[in-house]
Amino acid sequence: MLVVSGIKVPISPEQEAAKACQKGNVAAFLKVRAAGTCTKTSAVFGKQYIHVVTPPVLAQFELQCIGFGSKGSRKALKLNYHSGRKDNFSTGTPPGHGYATGHGYRYARIQGQLLTGPIGGITAPLKLYFNPTRRDYFSTATPQGRNDAPKAGYKLVRIQGYVYKHQAPGTVPLKLFWSGSRKDNFSAATPKGYAATKQGYAFIRTEGYIFPVFKP
Repeated sequence: MLVVSGIKVPISPEQEAAKACQKGNVAAFLKVRAAGTCTKTSAVFGKQYIHVVTPPVLAQFELQCIGFGSKGSRKALKLNYHSGRKDNFSTGTPPGHGYATGHGYRYARIQGQLLTGPIGGITAPLKLYFNPTRRDYFSTATPQGRNDAPKAGYKLVRIQGYVYKHQAPGTVPLKLFWSGSRKDNFSAATPKGYAATKQGYAFIRTEGYIFPVFKP
């Protein structure tokens, strides 16, 4: 409860989460996160108010309270390009880096930073698929992408890392683009990558949110 002008009023889940974080009470925050709601009783009206804890709020306080925004929990998502195949290939794992180096891909830049592990309810795995006919790599973290991939002849390779489903403080969109002429799926999380539309790529959707190399 909060006291405003001498009257006790119910507090919101945002305030509840903030209080837990300020006190360093991770257990209290996890309880709010697991419940998904925060129930408070009004001392004035004698009624209960149920507040829904939204995913963006959870993402924000997850970073502040539990520390998943720490450097040690992230890894680079690297962009590579194969001029012969005209294929953009983003990878966040040692096997992916090794394959790119040994199969004619040239390193272009770091797209951003993936989470190395999941955070219950607010992240999704970024899955890598490959189409042997098109010789195209495709990364997706959305139900739509996972549904479309096998229908288009793509096979699952591995999980690259994890992305936020909703935008958390300090993160940027990981956008998916497609070129029909090149038969190339292209994931981008930088201003230079977002400019793919100038090269004939069409924006498809935002797959999730990741940390930039530098703060936006």
